[in-house]
Amino acid sequence: MKTIKFFQIALVAAMFSFATVANAQTYVDDTPGTVTSTNQVDFVTVGATMPYSAAATDASFADWKTAFEAAFSGKTVNKTIAWKLGSNPISGTADKENIRMKWETAAQYTLEATTTVTIDGVDAGALCPSTPATKTVYVLPEPTVKITSESQVLSCSTTNFTVKYKVAGIGVKAITYTITRRAYDGTGDPTNDVHNDGIVQTTAGFFEEATTTFEEASAEYNVDTQTPLDWAVTGLEPGYIYTLTFTNVTDQISRKSGVTTKTLSANNTITLAVVPEPASTTIQHVKNVE
Repeated sequence: MKTIKFFQIALVAAMFSFATVANAQTYVDDTPGTVTSTNQVDFVTVGATMPYSAAATDASFADWKTAFEAAFSGKTVNKTIAWKLGSNPISGTADKENIRMKWETAAQYTLEATTTVTIDGVDAGALCPSTPATKTVYVLPEPTVKITSESQVLSCSTTNFTVKYKVAGIGVKAITYTITRRAYDGTGDPTNDVHNDGIVQTTAGFFEEATTTFEEASAEYNVDTQTPLDWAVTGLEPGYIYTLTFTNVTDQISRKSGVTTKTLSANNTITLAVVPEPASTTIQHVKNVE
């Protein structure tokens, strides 16, 4: 089977705004995660469980607590942290420095952490809340890909084909595919009569749609509003039926979010049949001599 080459086409994701919603997502547990970004905006894929951290203690406060309690005998200093999603307290997160949230609905959210100091025995606790730390979380739909070309029957002289498709996602989209080919006879049934190298052969592959580095700004996308891209399929051979299938798609945010398996909807398969060149028989005539 000849090598089938695929070309990478640059695609910049369309950017839209989300409406802010307040419906609660799910607090999972307080397992610490690898969190290093302090950017005010976070992007995740719907269905992802992601960690967040906001420290309730620090060295300078610990020193102040020790000095205060030594100076004021019987007064105890406490420092706690509380989490909210929008204006709603997140159940189960009281005094948790680390939380993991399962984002179940695609929308825009505001995650808030407030540290509060209380001093027992002073003015009923003398609440001293901090200015809340906030982070905007954009929960994005899963990336999608679909083929917009219709199945084709190619002539023996046409062994290259451009498949039109649309892909929606953020940053670099990674698409996996399979190409299955089978020989056929005049009725289109599988047979070994043409190309005696097996009825079905399947090749798995992978390619990326590269974009410029994704900037952290509000983002959404709609696969139906995009200009179709080209998937160049070359090296097709006459005498075969090819089935080209997209099997998975991820984008920059879904890979970060650990949402790496996408159940593709319809329009992810196309069939290409390349008609073998017919052979002309010898022209016959009445014998000249019996």
